[in-house]
Amino acid sequence: MNVSLFDVCIQTDDPWDKIVTYNIQYITNDEYTLEPVKAPYSGNHRTVPVAELHKLLIYPFSIFTHEKNEKIGAVMRRVGDLVCALLEKHQSLSLDKLKDLIIEYKNKFNLKDSEITWTLRCLTASKIIVASCGSESVSFTLASTHRAREKRRKFSATIASELTSLSERVRFIIDHGPSVGTYRENLLRNTLRKHLPARYHVATGFIFGLRKQIDILIYDRVDYAPIFREEDLVIVPPESVRAVIEVKTTLTSENLQSSLELLDLVSGFDDNYPPFFKGIFAFESSLRADSIYANISRFYTDWNSQSQGGPGEMICRPFQHLTCACVINRAFAYTRYYRNRSDRLVPVLCAKSSVTELESQSSFFMQSLLSHLKFGGVKPLKMDFMGRMLGEDTFSETIKDLREGDDSWGAYFDFDAGDVEEDVVKEMEHLILGVQRWLDGEENFELPTHG
Repeated sequence: MNVSLFDVCIQTDDPWDKIVTYNIQYITNDEYTLEPVKAPYSGNHRTVPVAELHKLLIYPFSIFTHEKNEKIGAVMRRVGDLVCALLEKHQSLSLDKLKDLIIEYKNKFNLKDSEITWTLRCLTASKIIVASCGSESVSFTLASTHRAREKRRKFSATIASELTSLSERVRFIIDHGPSVGTYRENLLRNTLRKHLPARYHVATGFIFGLRKQIDILIYDRVDYAPIFREEDLVIVPPESVRAVIEVKTTLTSENLQSSLELLDLVSGFDDNYPPFFKGIFAFESSLRADSIYANISRFYTDWNSQSQGGPGEMICRPFQHLTCACVINRAFAYTRYYRNRSDRLVPVLCAKSSVTELESQSSFFMQSLLSHLKFGGVKPLKMDFMGRMLGEDTFSETIKDLREGDDSWGAYFDFDAGDVEEDVVKEMEHLILGVQRWLDGEENFELPTHG
């Protein structure tokens, strides 16, 4: 990456334990003049001949160059979380060993081998890690200021370890599958009660008009009363529902499909203003993550099978699909809308994982659920506190466009058929994008105005 006037950079000739950030003050045909960022008026200038320009590397964490170098800065911060986790685990690592460990994860960072040293120098300059120079080697430790941050990152994954330890305890004692399943369902229900706003009641039961029982039903108990309630068994009006969760002790291809079928039925009761949460939570599975994602994708996109009476449902309206699916320490999938090459919004199945192998799936699940439970307020609510504690540790990937090959769906279908005007398409897009901004905490959700 080329450097230019006023960029903040580092110089590769600096010793590891004395790395300085510089501002490029002057450029001539022969040399670059550098000034230390922390001592701008000290007169301690330094020059670098044009022939040695390769020794100047961008420092992307500076507020003066952040926007310009945002992409590489994001990658370096993500690598930084990995480095912090490695140093927390090993206490101290040599330069060569640390580089070898980073290379094992490089496919998740889109980082070239040649950029690793550059990244480590920037992390050292920002005081995230501390370099110690010996007579023949360099070693690194985690800065004391970042040890507390590592603890917060680990805390964000403790929901999974809490659920796992408690559920395994009963597994050791009871071999009866249904009993273990009931216990785990109650365990998740009680865990949710500890984390959710008091406005919402966590129960099991039915949405009025739907005969299928729902494992975990979360509804607004302030503005709505249940039609029927006996302890934790309820029947509630559709407009009160804020979340529906199917719980599986062990996720299989068969019960994953049945859960998706139930969520498709449930989506018919969702008015989308705003949409309610539709999730699957599993404690374990013998399926690999990629197999779980393939099964979910197939349910929505195997249109040939569906046309012949096979399982699955085509997504025909906004939010007629899974919100997210979580398998503890195994997989996390979620659906988000993106514009395709035709500039049409389409639902896309995505996946998240922890770069540093934290058991973050439950945290991702809880963050998504909480985002759907925001209520009122004059200003946007930031519900992503677990995500912020995880830092840049999260690695996201696109699994599949769930309308791949046929983006004529929802209002687009009616528009293509000539049945509606373009303003109906704009209204659907406004709803989808508004919901996503609301879920991201960028703005409040607003009901549509009809005039």
